[in-house]
Amino acid sequence: MTGAAPFAWWLLGGLLLAASRPWNPVVVLAWAVPWAVGLVLVRRDAADAWRGALASPLARHAIVLLPGLLLAASIVAGPFAALTLSAWLGMLLLWTATRGPEALRGTIIGLALAGTLSALLVAAAELALAAPAIADRLGTPAARTRWEAQYDSLWTRNVLGLRSRHETLARRAGVRRIVALGDSFTWGDKLASADSAWPGQLEQLLAAAGPVEVINLGQRGWTTANEGEMLRRLGWQFTPDAIVWQFFINDAFESRPDFGRDGEDWISVLPARLRTYPIGRSATIYLVDRLGNQLLRGQDAASGYGPLYRRDSAGWRQLEAALREAADSSRRRGIPILFVLFPAFVPGEWTAESYPLRSYYAQVAEAARGAGLHVIDLIPRFAAAGGDWRRWWALPWDSHPDAHAQRLAAEAIAAELRRVEADTGQSAPSGAP
Repeated sequence: MTGAAPFAWWLLGGLLLAASRPWNPVVVLAWAVPWAVGLVLVRRDAADAWRGALASPLARHAIVLLPGLLLAASIVAGPFAALTLSAWLGMLLLWTATRGPEALRGTIIGLALAGTLSALLVAAAELALAAPAIADRLGTPAARTRWEAQYDSLWTRNVLGLRSRHETLARRAGVRRIVALGDSFTWGDKLASADSAWPGQLEQLLAAAGPVEVINLGQRGWTTANEGEMLRRLGWQFTPDAIVWQFFINDAFESRPDFGRDGEDWISVLPARLRTYPIGRSATIYLVDRLGNQLLRGQDAASGYGPLYRRDSAGWRQLEAALREAADSSRRRGIPILFVLFPAFVPGEWTAESYPLRSYYAQVAEAARGAGLHVIDLIPRFAAAGGDWRRWWALPWDSHPDAHAQRLAAEAIAAELRRVEADTGQSAPSGAP
């Protein structure tokens, strides 16, 4: 370890770190501190310590495992994380080398042992969490993948890619037509059959009065702005008698043209890289993320939603603009829009007044009414049903509405449709356009 070689090696490592990321103060601090300390330590003559430490066969075998730790860090967290970890490990080894061969040998073996034990613990956890009974209870990535196979796959056969049995723009004479807009609640997430989602159940309820089509334009993960774009680009082409537009608390994310949207990274304690394939398939990573979020937020269901609903936030401005645009189109066409506030099923027993997300839904209801839409607030209906709101969860690990919750929503929508149609004199189907 004498001479210019170690100095050049450590200098090169610092240059690689400096070039790997922009000059963000936090990023610089993450690697500059260990590198600067190591730059001093590497100039010290510790050759005897290294020779003495590596005289042990166990230490020689152990040091071979250290690159494996860096490779694992690179796979899980990215090359920059691996480079940063290498800087800290290098600094630690350089420092212990100044304390003699025994200290250096113990550090090398300890690091290798810690890495090996960590890998074994993760592997054991993955095996335990892979058991179907546990996976299905916790909703691990494997359980979610199995659930995807249970869907009816209507959208793969629908020419428009909709989870709907209807796909023709042309209307049949004498058939009433409703267009349903919304997110995963409308699409029917965690419901094997599209008929169990509220658009399907609404069609069943309205069919008693005559032929009807409820065309489901819902898409998982969409925002209100995305849905407004869908209405503008496709929804009106179906020439409906009414539009029913479902809203959920997370629909105020900032959106981009062509149905782009920001993700929900803010609700996770882990970076997005750890929640995408292939790392995102890890049941251990999923469980850490889930427990971390619960500890971070506790029982405060409203935590984190505040920034979305600031009056000056980009997402809120887009939501208001989408409502106003849709309302203007509705007035020009003489076609009513019913805007349905579908609550999040926060664990606990809630009244309409004590519901923890009430203020956000009230803000959206005010904006929708101000634009001229007919608002259906489902919070009082679910509150009146009583009991812990987890009773409406589709699965123990997923709070999307089950078929019973969807039925309650469909009944409320059907009743409001009848009232609106009676007020506007549009109860009869308008027939072919």
